[in-house]
Amino acid sequence: MVFVGMLSVAVSDHCIARFQIHTGKPGAAAPDGAHGHTPLPVTSSGTASMSKHASIHKTKLFGISGSRALRAIWGIEEVGIDYEHVPTSFGADSKSPDYLAVNPNGRIPALIDGNLQLFESMAINLYLTKRYGGALYPSTAADEARAIAWSVWGISEIEPLQMQIVIQKLFTPEDKRNPKVIEGAAKSLQRPLNVLDASLAGRQWLIGDSFSVADLNVAAVMHLMKMIQFGYAEHGNVQRWADACYARPALARALARP
Repeated sequence: MVFVGMLSVAVSDHCIARFQIHTGKPGAAAPDGAHGHTPLPVTSSGTASMSKHASIHKTKLFGISGSRALRAIWGIEEVGIDYEHVPTSFGADSKSPDYLAVNPNGRIPALIDGNLQLFESMAINLYLTKRYGGALYPSTAADEARAIAWSVWGISEIEPLQMQIVIQKLFTPEDKRNPKVIEGAAKSLQRPLNVLDASLAGRQWLIGDSFSVADLNVAAVMHLMKMIQFGYAEHGNVQRWADACYARPALARALARP
């Protein structure tokens, strides 16, 4: 089965571009509930506007799966709580006064959970897994620090370099592309990929003995590589780990959302 959707990607924190993608649906994976919780039913409002009649107590997640908001949608699907998905794009719906009251940046994703209003996908996933995720969140201060470090690592070491390739391959006319930019970014990506590969040597996951928010956040950032067909098979540990992450049922559910 093939998922087809509109992907909106932030070329930088303040510049948005859109393009069509085709991504394969992840394959089989370990069953949900492997972290000691049973996923609850998930509902969707089916609208991009905030309903005044919706329960103020239900967790709300704003964003669309065809964007970097996929990271947070994947995260909330992993923790398995009941939530309202409010499909919100980079257009006028994310610039409305109601939405700007949730995320004054006018970007996606954003989360409302009780009295908490939160933006930034890495922060949203760290919060959701700590509050609701059971074993998805580290149980010690040391491992918590490692999970935060890996999350920051993903958006600082991987994201900027992969975006250079995205800009050239997907947003630049073919006759104006600069192969040297692509080659330079691809070469520079080998350093963080070597770090990740070495960290995964002899272990299945980044922290502990099971999939955690560290794996979730790094794999979510690297999911963009699938769309630009950037392979890392030469990094065997990374390939094995990524295949396991992308086979998780929670990601398949997230990709199936608007």
